[in-house]
Amino acid sequence: MDSIRAFFTDQAIAVIALLFSFASLFFSWKQHLLSHAQERRRRPLLIAEYLEGHFETDRISCARTCYFRLGVRNPSDSDNALARLELAIHYRLEDGTKIVARIAVSEPPDGMGLVIPQRVGAHEAIAGWCRFELGTALPAGRHIDTYLIEITDSHGLLAVVEPILLSERADVEQV
Repeated sequence: MDSIRAFFTDQAIAVIALLFSFASLFFSWKQHLLSHAQERRRRPLLIAEYLEGHFETDRISCARTCYFRLGVRNPSDSDNALARLELAIHYRLEDGTKIVARIAVSEPPDGMGLVIPQRVGAHEAIAGWCRFELGTALPAGRHIDTYLIEITDSHGLLAVVEPILLSERADVEQV
């Protein structure tokens, strides 16, 4: 009888130990998921949005200048910064060869532009105008496939914005 009681006591202890190990496994898994979510929120991330845009063509030199208004937000728990801002113009030559021209951002004259470099704090957003002076970067009469605005952050990560529609704005002559 003592051996049967000892057997059931040992079995009860084993079942209790098994329940404690399952509870420990459950809580450690929950802690792992929580720390994984926190680590994901710490990863640097910039999300760029196209707000509006237009281009102007100089009547004398026929040089084109593109203006884009962008919004950039940082949803992560880490501070970040805009390190580089470029306009990538994808176009084709007459023989079908695809070419990419990269134009660096120029500072807008009114001071309402995105300044490079510019800090974007954790959970903050900024907005501003970008000006790209194309000049003679593109040969005349080429078919432009896409405009892409490429924003590189201080960690070397790239955020890409594709402007949907660009309208031409002409200077209004005063009489």
